[in-house]
Amino acid sequence: HYVCDLSSGQGPTAKFAAAWGQAPGIATDAQPGLDLGPTVPPALPFAAGKAADLLVDNNGDGQVGPGDTLLYTVLIQYSSRVTVEHVILSDTVPLSTTYVLCTTPLDKGAGSSPIPDDTAGTPFPLDEGGVQLGDMAVTAIFTATFQVVIDDPFVSPVQRVRNIAEVTAGPDKTTAEVETPIKLVGRIDIEKTASDVTVAANTVVTYTYTISNTGSLVLSNVQVVDDKCSPVTFVGGDSGGDGILGLDEVWTYTCSA
Repeated sequence: HYVCDLSSGQGPTAKFAAAWGQAPGIATDAQPGLDLGPTVPPALPFAAGKAADLLVDNNGDGQVGPGDTLLYTVLIQYSSRVTVEHVILSDTVPLSTTYVLCTTPLDKGAGSSPIPDDTAGTPFPLDEGGVQLGDMAVTAIFTATFQVVIDDPFVSPVQRVRNIAEVTAGPDKTTAEVETPIKLVGRIDIEKTASDVTVAANTVVTYTYTISNTGSLVLSNVQVVDDKCSPVTFVGGDSGGDGILGLDEVWTYTCSA
């Protein structure tokens, strides 16, 4: 039992905890007076975990990429000896994803039932204060899932999606987090046209090259080389002015020979 000296008029504010040691107002720092006792902080009455699984793999490569669908699973497990009252689950739709409507069922051990989408604010039912799951009895396990689609194009500079769920019951709170790496593919398309289809000898022809980013990754250090014409000169299209070929940009080059 560990006792803290309180100031006059101050009441105890700490929860009960298993501990042993001398009262600090009595202990001395001289040997053998220093006495450090063990402490066991109170445990939460529930635990939570989270997982993300690839549900729809559009290109069949087995990796999460733009346009694919993720299935998030939140599992809440009872870990106390008395009923845990008023359990609330809160979550948010991760950045760079879109919630799939009506995909949030809850299983409290007797079968899955849907959590209705919100009709005000965002449709996702777990954000904006979360949803009441009710009380957790002894040995109970609650499982909630929802689906999101990865943005395509994926423009976030961070090549992963992070999601955090929060579970509360009265003053007790815990979080469950999962990060999913996103596979981005670099791909470029080039079209070449000539100023004239048929020309006479010694006639100058101007070639135009149109470059577009058809992958899911922004590209830098883009260069155009033609073994029949040189130099190839950049004309325009870099709307960001940063030398990076974005997913929505089309660059133009020309060369005359």
